[in-house]
Amino acid sequence: MKIEIVEFYPLIDKPRKLHGSMHIYLIDYQMDIRGVHVKTNGDSWWFRLPYRVGYDPETKKEITYPIVTFTDNEKNKLLIKAIITQGKEYIIKNFIKNDQLVKK
Repeated sequence: MKIEIVEFYPLIDKPRKLHGSMHIYLIDYQMDIRGVHVKTNGDSWWFRLPYRVGYDPETKKEITYPIVTFTDNEKNKLLIKAIITQGKEYIIKNFIKNDQLVKK
């Protein structure tokens, strides 16, 4: 899946910890997605598509609902894989030097 990383917006910068959100563009679908959550502790990386939180009326438990998803699960997997690969590369190249956030 072809995506373009438009921008990364860092929110928290501590040694070896970086949180923020990313704006991506899905080239094949002409779709903008903003608010992809990014978190790293230097060794591990987490990426999560934008979501909303709701509550199950029967169990009263919190439930997360993705804002953007494909009906084809294989496309979702390809999207997440592309975000992880290209997002990590983009952030390291443009924002991290010696485990510290640097200005672009």
